[in-house]
Amino acid sequence: MSRGRRWRPRRTIERIGAALVAPRVAMEAADSGADAPKSGSDAALLIALSVLAAATREVVTALWLATSESAMTGIATLARILSQAAATDLVFLLVAGVVVFALAGRKRSFGRDLDLAFVAYVPIAAVRLLAELGLTVTGIGVSAYVQQAATALAYGWAGVLILLACQTARARTDDSLHRDGSGSGRESAAVLAEQTALIPAVAPRSVGRAGVALLLLAALLTVWHLVAVARDLEAVRPVTHGDAAPTFHIHGIDERGAVAGEHLRLEDLRGQVVLLEFWATWCDPCIAGLPALDAIHDRYRERGVAVVSINLDDAAKARALFDELDIDVPLYADDELTSHRYKVESVPHMVLIDRAGTIRYVARGLTDEDRLGREIESLLGE
Repeated sequence: MSRGRRWRPRRTIERIGAALVAPRVAMEAADSGADAPKSGSDAALLIALSVLAAATREVVTALWLATSESAMTGIATLARILSQAAATDLVFLLVAGVVVFALAGRKRSFGRDLDLAFVAYVPIAAVRLLAELGLTVTGIGVSAYVQQAATALAYGWAGVLILLACQTARARTDDSLHRDGSGSGRESAAVLAEQTALIPAVAPRSVGRAGVALLLLAALLTVWHLVAVARDLEAVRPVTHGDAAPTFHIHGIDERGAVAGEHLRLEDLRGQVVLLEFWATWCDPCIAGLPALDAIHDRYRERGVAVVSINLDDAAKARALFDELDIDVPLYADDELTSHRYKVESVPHMVLIDRAGTIRYVARGLTDEDRLGREIESLLGE
C-alpha cells in the first residue's frame, strides 16, 4: 500500500469481509460509484450460497428431477426452492433500500441507497451460516428461543449497518450528486478521490480473512451436506413415474376439524385409480385448485377413481376451507411420514397411481388439468 493513500475493498472477498469487520469502509466503498454496482452481486452470491448450504438436499432433488423427468420440471422445482428460501432476504433488501432512501434526505438516490442496503445484508448471511454450522455439527434441532436469538442477532446487526448506511448517504457531497441530478452514474475523478480520502486505513489482511472465512464456511457446509446426500441417495431420489407407490396409513379430518376420522391405507384402495393431492392452507394455488379437484372427484368417483386430499399443516383450517368452498373430496391429515415417503418438497403436489399400485403421473406445482384428465382416462382404459 503506497504512502498517503487509503486502502479500499475492491475484490469480492474484501467487500464481504469489510461489511463484517469494517462496515464504514464497506459503506464508503459501496457508495463511491466505483464499487457500488458490485455490492448487489455480493448480496446475490451470499443469498445463493446460503440457500445451497441450507437446502443442499432439495437442490440435489431438483437436479435429479431435471435429468430423470424433464429439464423444465427440474428448473421449476429449483426456482421454487430458491424463491421460497430467498423471499425473506429479498424483502429485507427492498425494505432496507427504501429506509435508507427515505432517511437520506435531499442526498437520496435510490440506486445508491439500495447498494448500501446490499452491504447491510452481509451479517444476516453470516449469522445464518453460523447457525447452520451449529445445527450440522450437533445433529440436533434447536429450540425456538435459540432460533429467535439468532434471528434477533442477525437483524439487529443488519439494523446497525442500515443506520450506518443512512449516515453514509446523508454525508454525500453535492458534487457527487451533481453529474446527473439524481445521484446515479459515476462521480468525477476529483469527487471519487475525495470520498476515498474519507475512508480510514484498515489492515487488508483482517478484512480478507473475514471474507474468506465466510465463503469457506458456506463451501464446507455445502460439501458436508453433499457427502451426506451421497451416502444415502435414496433419501433424495424423487418419487416419479414408474415407481411403486409408497404405502401410507393416514387419518381423516372430521367435521370438527380434528384428526379423528377414519383411517386410510393405500392397500384399501388397491384395484382403483388413486389421485393423491398434497396441499397446505397457506398455499394460495392449492386453495384455488380445490374446486377443480372437487370436480374431478365428482366426475370419476363412480368410475373407480379415489381422490384423496392430504393436508400438511392445519387440520382445523383445512376443514373450515372445505366447508366454506363446499368441497366434497375426502380430507385427510398428513402424518409427516407420508409426505416424506412421497418426497413432497413443495405444494401443491399431485400423484396419480394406477390400479396395480404404480405411480403413473406426478405434478409438482400447478397442475395441467387437461393433461390430468387425459392421464386418468388412459388409466381407466387399461
